[in-house]
Amino acid sequence: MASEQGEAPAELRLRVEAALGKRSTAWDRPDTGMSAAHRFVVTFEDGSRLFAKAATTEQTAALLRNERLALAHAEGLGPEVIAWVDDAEFPLLLTAALGGHWPASHGGVDWRSGDIERVLEALERLRRMPAPEGLAPMAAVEPIAWERIVASVAGSRLERIASPGWFERNAPALAAAASSLDRTGSAFVHGDMRSDNLCLMPDGPRFVDWSSAHMGSALADLALFLPASHLEGGPLPFTVFPEGGEWAAAQAGATLVFALDEAAPLWLRRIARWLSAINLDWAVASLGLEPRDGRKRD
Repeated sequence: MASEQGEAPAELRLRVEAALGKRSTAWDRPDTGMSAAHRFVVTFEDGSRLFAKAATTEQTAALLRNERLALAHAEGLGPEVIAWVDDAEFPLLLTAALGGHWPASHGGVDWRSGDIERVLEALERLRRMPAPEGLAPMAAVEPIAWERIVASVAGSRLERIASPGWFERNAPALAAAASSLDRTGSAFVHGDMRSDNLCLMPDGPRFVDWSSAHMGSALADLALFLPASHLEGGPLPFTVFPEGGEWAAAQAGATLVFALDEAAPLWLRRIARWLSAINLDWAVASLGLEPRDGRKRD
């Protein structure tokens, strides 16, 4: 994981040093993560390193407590928990600093030969694990406003994905598939499965940022991972999960709605359009719909 020198709050430095009983010498801020929580790779006088994540709001506190619960049951699929401090206003989680290969950062994506296959094997192991007691169940899929999507295509960048006529003809089937998706189950779901949330270690992948962990469908993480990994050079989702049409339709609807959100950053809206096209092609192949008549990417 790439990082940059950061200025950690004095209170956080004191809490980490007190928890470990040793002085720190360097605090580096990883270039991943988008929440308001503090994140630092900390180096100590004895040369040891760890990753510190501290909540800064009530929301990030709840997410960090959820992450700590998940990591306690991740069985080698997450970083080792070194310390947990919850004696102040906001909790602090200290885990091992992973020194393997991080395939993604703000500098780009670097999947090596066989990396994605190793991740898929780890996801197969995760999907067989029962969720720990205390994790909330995944929420039901919210209905997608396909009428709004269809009405917004003409004259927008979505027209590069497919024509207004294509959306109008195929939206009913996509809406029906998305609404029939069942995300319930008893499996252990990471909930934010993407390339910048994993590190490839010599003995297998480690998934990080378990703050979105839930109990739910054993297929949820795979369905989320496949479109993004294909965007980064991985296999077509249909070749790995050919029966995933309902997941593809639901994810396509969600990314299309995000792509229409003018308040979102332009670069994120562009990625949303790319993912929409990938999910739509997956849904087309799985559900037997009319092929898209737009570009693979805009």
